[in-house]
Amino acid sequence: MKMADAMDAMLSERSYKKQMDIKETILEIKRCRGKDFDPEIADIAIEILNARLTATEQVFDDIVMPANLLFRANKRIYTLSGFVLKQAEQVLFLAVNFIDDLDDLYVENLILAFERQNILYKFKVKKYEKIEDNRLLLKELSPLEANSAFKLLWMLSGDLVNLKNKQVKRIIITAISGESLDFSFEEENVQIDENDIYAVIIRFEDGTNVPVSGRITERIKINRRTHYTFEFVDLQEKYRDEIFRQIFRKQISIKKMFN
Repeated sequence: MKMADAMDAMLSERSYKKQMDIKETILEIKRCRGKDFDPEIADIAIEILNARLTATEQVFDDIVMPANLLFRANKRIYTLSGFVLKQAEQVLFLAVNFIDDLDDLYVENLILAFERQNILYKFKVKKYEKIEDNRLLLKELSPLEANSAFKLLWMLSGDLVNLKNKQVKRIIITAISGESLDFSFEEENVQIDENDIYAVIIRFEDGTNVPVSGRITERIKINRRTHYTFEFVDLQEKYRDEIFRQIFRKQISIKKMFN
């Protein structure tokens, strides 16, 4: 898929070039629209990238949502449980188990994770300001998957297959790209060994099933639901192309629905 490969190249850092930001990538696609890229596919790609730029406005509102704040400090990983809300154009985090000596720690890799309508959202937080003992003002947020050009929030069903013991568990896929997917289990309190080797059967809306092998790289629990990130390993090109085709088809159908 020419468009997908081009966007991956533009949004990735290479030894011979710097990584483009999303705005630069949009301008490049517009410049090549109708020349190197099919106009309809280029428009869909631009819509996906524009969604990345406006993601904060689309996701945050006055609703109070359960959230976790994750960060590394002093060679340890900390998790603060609490709630996030947007108030007067500011994003606030209200902590439940606040760390008293936060100001004395060298905080890095600050990530805000929260769940909305069973979908996990993750944002990188560049700056924060402590307002009260349990209240933080979060500044300069950007979607953590911003450089994954084709990561689409999409509720799909699937199966998680343990390749060691052949056990199969039903999952709900909530986001998918050409490199990874996010999922949770249909049932609560499902226990799995994250070190085992797994495959996922992705069941698309048109009946197409795509098998992908990989590994679980992240686990975040918010409220009673645990969200997992599954990164593909040695994904065959035909399956990667099919995933991109499905993503484009979904975007086209969404576009037609609102036109």
